[in-house]
Amino acid sequence: MSRTELRKQWEQRVSEFRASGQTASSWCAAHGVPQHQLHYWLRKFSDHRQAELTPVRWLSVQVDETTDNADLIVIRIGNAAAEVRPGFDPELLRQIVEVLSASC
Repeated sequence: MSRTELRKQWEQRVSEFRASGQTASSWCAAHGVPQHQLHYWLRKFSDHRQAELTPVRWLSVQVDETTDNADLIVIRIGNAAAEVRPGFDPELLRQIVEVLSASC
């Protein structure tokens, strides 16, 4: 069975369990499913749902075309600005943006 098929099978099982109104132990006994597997998939789908419900925050980026350096990018977040040039460290930029986003 492929991962996709297994996931679909467990989506169906979890849906049936939730609709049944039964306890996990009684539902698992009636369906021949190990209780630890049901709990695993309940947690997995719960985490997935939580990720879907987390709002996405977009940051606006303004490119100043009047700058003399064509290779310079200025990122403004609130009152702060960061200048980025070719060869920058992407991880460092991500950390800077996180800090600036949290403080603005």
